[in-house]
Amino acid sequence: MEWKKHHKTIRLHEQNISYIDSEQGDETLLILHGFATSSYDYHKIVDELKKSYRVIIPDLIGFGYSSKPKHYFYTAKDQASLLTVFLRELKIENLSIMAQGFGVCILDEIESILDLGFVDIAIKNVFFLNSRIQMALTKDDKDLENQRKKITSSLLKLSLSYEMFQKYMKVSFYKKEAVSEEELQNHWQLLTYNNGIKTMNYIDNYVLETTKFGKRRLRNLKKSTFNKFVIWGKNDENDSVETFEKIKDLLELNPKNMALIEDCGHFPMLEKPEEFVKIVKGFKESA
Repeated sequence: MEWKKHHKTIRLHEQNISYIDSEQGDETLLILHGFATSSYDYHKIVDELKKSYRVIIPDLIGFGYSSKPKHYFYTAKDQASLLTVFLRELKIENLSIMAQGFGVCILDEIESILDLGFVDIAIKNVFFLNSRIQMALTKDDKDLENQRKKITSSLLKLSLSYEMFQKYMKVSFYKKEAVSEEELQNHWQLLTYNNGIKTMNYIDNYVLETTKFGKRRLRNLKKSTFNKFVIWGKNDENDSVETFEKIKDLLELNPKNMALIEDCGHFPMLEKPEEFVKIVKGFKESA
């Protein structure tokens, strides 16, 4: 697969982290992908983003071309701990972060580690993409349990077969033709690479973390001093416009720091790459 040729590998704490690194740029942008995906989510925008940033996109442990260990909990805290070591090894001292889904959970854990002062890294800007925060906001236990079951079921179905993966991935796009058959096959190859399907056995950890620590993470993000921006596909079946509005209120964001992309689903960087990059560059200039 062509995408693999662009990757570098570093071994840390007995794990291999496979990552994209454009190497050049005055500012660094670290991109954190979601659960069950990989750095490939951003393949359409890397070339444009690297005109403005040194772009670094790791495959999280358990995903893409990175290690997929058998005895690993795949929690946000685990991922964050390893990523802070990763950033230190690359001698990154200042950066901006783009995060979606699971990546937002990891971002919060990275920030918690940095707050302890063990690693001297400063975060300048953070770009939030479509993410599930409904569970963090749900007070009704029955409704919460139904949401947990729905998310777990959807993610597990992704891993049953390529046909199921294809079906459930296409639901994530407003226009089904926005993702090609070749792209879907590449996403599937990365999910299943090196027996990666077994990582899906730990979906419950991800869902439990999102439920248990979601409110705390939102409070932490609200208190954070870095610039916060939100880019959201308006027609996301899982993460609605109502969620977008709630994020604005919860984090007390300036409406100028929020962008809603029309006719777009869960993956704005894949479905509307040109508009997405234009928004990122505009936010960067305004920061």
